[in-house]
Amino acid sequence: MKKVKFKSKFVKIVFLASLYFFINGCNQRVSNPVQVVLPDSQRINIPPFGRDSSFDIISWNIQNYPKLNDQTVSNVAEIISDLDAEIFGMQEIEDTSSFRQLLNLLPEYSGAYSTDVYSGGTYQKTAVIYRKNIVQISDMEMLFSGDSYSFPRPPLKVYVKVNYPQSSFDFTLIVLHLKASGGSENEARRRSACEKLKNYLDAEIVVAADKDYIVIGDWNDELNDPISQNVFQVFLNNPQSYTFLTKELANDPVNNATYIGGYQSVIDHILISEDVKQEYATGQTEVLKLDLFFSAYVYEVSDHRPVGANFMIFQ
Repeated sequence: MKKVKFKSKFVKIVFLASLYFFINGCNQRVSNPVQVVLPDSQRINIPPFGRDSSFDIISWNIQNYPKLNDQTVSNVAEIISDLDAEIFGMQEIEDTSSFRQLLNLLPEYSGAYSTDVYSGGTYQKTAVIYRKNIVQISDMEMLFSGDSYSFPRPPLKVYVKVNYPQSSFDFTLIVLHLKASGGSENEARRRSACEKLKNYLDAEIVVAADKDYIVIGDWNDELNDPISQNVFQVFLNNPQSYTFLTKELANDPVNNATYIGGYQSVIDHILISEDVKQEYATGQTEVLKLDLFFSAYVYEVSDHRPVGANFMIFQ
């Protein structure tokens, strides 16, 4: 092979420099499929879920928050601002300092996370974020803390007071995250959790001065399973006392999937007690398809879509 002769030192330098940048440029890997050029306020544009005519609650499994460190924190702050709801019930908070960082980016909101501690220092906490000029929370409590079989992550319970100039709404909110994965043992644990939760709610509602209860979260199972396999049957058998607002969504799991990580299913739900039906009235429940408006959502935020409900307390 004939060697290339360089007629000048300058030409040789230019050639070697070009060769260096060509080789190194080809070896660079792109770790993020979305090139972050724009600020989040322009890169993320989510339609609002909150309405002036309703009180709005959203349940959101936020997958090992923060999934992509500070980028996720910034993303979630922008999404919450865009959604404009009064209360967010969160699951899978893995870093409490990042949760506090999130609240610092949301001056109109406050929040609290569960107090449960897991072995080894790792955890997936539940949490609430709420609009502080309208909502007050009190009496925070962890339920079933000693029952790791049925509730590996104890549900978070708070009492909520909502005050508008023209209306109010007080209720007990429970945020839960049931045992994950398929298989008969995991299903048995979720079934046990539903049975114990219903017994708890039955007993509480009988003696409570305020009988409004809302349970939201990642239940990790589907409402439309056959009766013999349905972990929710204890609630479904008692429609006069309890209603899953997500029941109709479950009939179309492709279009209404809340879990979009590998397969599509509706496993995030909102349950209300009988007395809440008056506040819900003609309200709507829907899956918030954030991934359709933010292309990096699954990569940067979560493999779950939130599910939200509008409560028509002004009617």
